[in-house]
Amino acid sequence: MPRTLPMALLGVNEDADFLNILSSFQDNAIGNTCRSDDTILLIGRHLWRKDRTKVDKHDEVRKSVMAEMRNLAALFVEFQKHEEDPHSSNAKVMFSREKWSILEEAVICLTTTATPQSPDAHLKYGLKNTLYYLMMKSADILQGEALTVKGVKERQRWMNCNTSSPF
Repeated sequence: MPRTLPMALLGVNEDADFLNILSSFQDNAIGNTCRSDDTILLIGRHLWRKDRTKVDKHDEVRKSVMAEMRNLAALFVEFQKHEEDPHSSNAKVMFSREKWSILEEAVICLTTTATPQSPDAHLKYGLKNTLYYLMMKSADILQGEALTVKGVKERQRWMNCNTSSPF
């Protein structure tokens, strides 16, 4: 009869492994955002915990979590370029209804490419789909966090959240 194994027997050390992920980011705007933004750290930690039992696929899970955190940080850095006061916010601001138009501009800037040699823009369909599903996962994580930890006012704000997207 199959039995579940305790995490201690699997040899998974979540804190050290997640710190290893954070130390692997490059020292640039996106890497620093991944390491410093509380919302991106919360989402990354949740994504890491979700798949931490896949011991035989440790490297794939690590690379997947890093890629998702980098994509979210890149979107947030682009979002800050379009916002009026870019230094007063964290990544959670991207999920508010008042900022949908700014988020839409950031998504368009990230998912289209126009070079000086070729002025007509080309859409990056794969990146756009990746960002869409990442934003949906992130919104679910933040909603769950708000429902379990935050106060009544924060819960109501997330429960009334519109499911429309800028994609």
